[in-house]
Amino acid sequence: GSGAIILAPIATSMIGNIGINMTFRVLGAVLLVVICAASFLMQNPPVNENATVVANNTDKDYKQMLRESNFWILWVIYTFAATSGMMVIGHAANIASTYSIGTGAVVVMIVGLANTLGRIFWGTVSDKVGRYKTLVLMFIVSAVGLMLVNFTDTLGAVAGIVGLVGIALSFGGFLGSFPGITAENWGASKSASNYGWMFIAYGIAAVFGPSLASMIREATGSYSLAFIISTVMAVFGIVLTMWYMKRISQKETPAVEVK
Repeated sequence: GSGAIILAPIATSMIGNIGINMTFRVLGAVLLVVICAASFLMQNPPVNENATVVANNTDKDYKQMLRESNFWILWVIYTFAATSGMMVIGHAANIASTYSIGTGAVVVMIVGLANTLGRIFWGTVSDKVGRYKTLVLMFIVSAVGLMLVNFTDTLGAVAGIVGLVGIALSFGGFLGSFPGITAENWGASKSASNYGWMFIAYGIAAVFGPSLASMIREATGSYSLAFIISTVMAVFGIVLTMWYMKRISQKETPAVEVK
């Protein structure tokens, strides 16, 4: 989440001095060395018996999870949730120039900071009101943010910045929420592999969101239609989340015996 804050100004300067292709090569080599070197320094924390995850009879593996309709509902929700965030992160610099919001590097840094803080902020909200209500709130904030950016020409640059912050803040929150949602539904002991399957939704969004924005920008000269489509997806996300909440509440409510 914080990577863009550090790399955006560095990459901008490098592109101006050595070009785009060489910047990719240099950053790729540096990150390869740094990440591999850091991996040798990492150690697992001491084992705490009280915190050890123990499998129980209710935990399910990915094969069992994939057979449940609840997984696919959450998978679609996750796809909708991540699409607008990936769209904005992938096009932040171009959105900034198209809507005269500010310099590309600064906007990328702001989006990266909001993405980072969103994981903490929405995590705190989730602890207070619950994960699924928090999903609804994040979809609402994201939808409002998309509309603010869409109407930046009318509302002004400040509205555009606020909109981008809202979208990125919610995107970070979505990424912080779904690992817990996966573990909550199918058990913590197998959550690593189960979340791998859930995370495919993020991969779909990472391709679909930026590609959709690029195609619409090239065809129309504006991101407006892409923002509208993402807003509609957020509305569907709200509806699906509320439907899911109703499904699990009915499942958890014990039947009343009539005598």
